[in-house]
Amino acid sequence: MDRRPWLALALVLSMVLAGCGGTAGVQTRDPFSVPETSAPDPAEDDLVPVDAPFSPDPTENVLGDPSVFLDSQATRLDGTSYTLDYELDVRYENGTTWNNVVVDAQFARNRSIYVSNVTQRGRSLNVTRLAYGNGSVLYAAQGTAGLSPAAANFSVVRTVDGAPVEPSEGVTLRALRPEFLYNGFASMNVADVRELDRTPAGIRDQLFYVRATEVTQPDTLANDAFSNGEGVQVENATLEAIVASDGFVHEYSIRYTVVREDGTRLHVSRRLVYRHVGSTNVTVPSTWGIDNATVTRG
Repeated sequence: MDRRPWLALALVLSMVLAGCGGTAGVQTRDPFSVPETSAPDPAEDDLVPVDAPFSPDPTENVLGDPSVFLDSQATRLDGTSYTLDYELDVRYENGTTWNNVVVDAQFARNRSIYVSNVTQRGRSLNVTRLAYGNGSVLYAAQGTAGLSPAAANFSVVRTVDGAPVEPSEGVTLRALRPEFLYNGFASMNVADVRELDRTPAGIRDQLFYVRATEVTQPDTLANDAFSNGEGVQVENATLEAIVASDGFVHEYSIRYTVVREDGTRLHVSRRLVYRHVGSTNVTVPSTWGIDNATVTRG
């Protein structure tokens, strides 16, 4: 397996959720639908405290402090397993891709165990990166966007000095505290908060549907997808999210159009979904062709 030295993959994935990155074939349920529903009936010990910092009031459309989201994401996800689906898509008016990133990843409670598949397409980048940390060794492969894992040439990830990279250091995109969540909520005036009376199977939270269409901080919102959003106009913005009573964001979607000073229009959409929180089993697909691949329970 050991072939040529590899640089750590941390930068690759940290860039993705920092805002540098799509709409492609991530297999998730339709956003904000609630299939396979059942009336929530959690045990008393599983109930989220009503006096959590995030205390939305549907009657007043009060959302609460957006900074709570970052704290809630980290508190809920740190030290547990989960599946992450992420998409960021930025396109010109004619449909040409400016930047498109798709992430499909599974993380175990052990920070050294994960599987991730990242594809990025854009003006100067067209690549798929695959990574698998089995607890002690980090394997990776990369190639042209759309690379089939079955055809990938996996190697042990190494530093420039030739030392194997610790799996826990190879991926920083765990989305524990995604700043774009704060940017999105802080940039919008939330005017629609509704409590859901049914929840998806496997979720015991009290859930709220949140929607906003009025932009209050366009620069902050534009900076969410571009390195410098100053001086731009933001149009046709819509934010939707499914949020638990403690502030944990199960699903997040935002769409808007940026108009630059030169008149260039770019359509932006971003979506993040956490699934199987606490019950994800990290499994390296057999098609990845990694010798002695194992199935590791989350």
